[in-house]
Amino acid sequence: MLKAITKIVLVLCLLSTCVMLYNLGINSVLFMVIFSLWMILPYFTMTILLLTKLIPVKNVNILSAGVGLASIGGVIMFVDVMYLHPDPQGAIAVALIPVLQMFLLFVWNIVFKNLTSDT
Repeated sequence: MLKAITKIVLVLCLLSTCVMLYNLGINSVLFMVIFSLWMILPYFTMTILLLTKLIPVKNVNILSAGVGLASIGGVIMFVDVMYLHPDPQGAIAVALIPVLQMFLLFVWNIVFKNLTSDT
């Protein structure tokens, strides 16, 4: 059940990220394509993690919760940088959102993998 909800959250976060990328108003098509791929990369990575067994977890709900948290966290950071606190250095923050999302998911999996292991 949580895995299905996480997939819906993942798709909604991906769509909202695409809408916000469109609202950036980037004029260069090449830069827009490259930047869009960079911003969408964590969502594809998280989808692959959910659909395959690349990360051995005993409880798929832990991975699903981490993916949902990283997805929602990325959208919240994007909204914060673009709309709530616009700033000239916001471009740097927007470019680092995928890195922060993957770091959050990485730390989440390390913490909960250790908590659920049979040692």
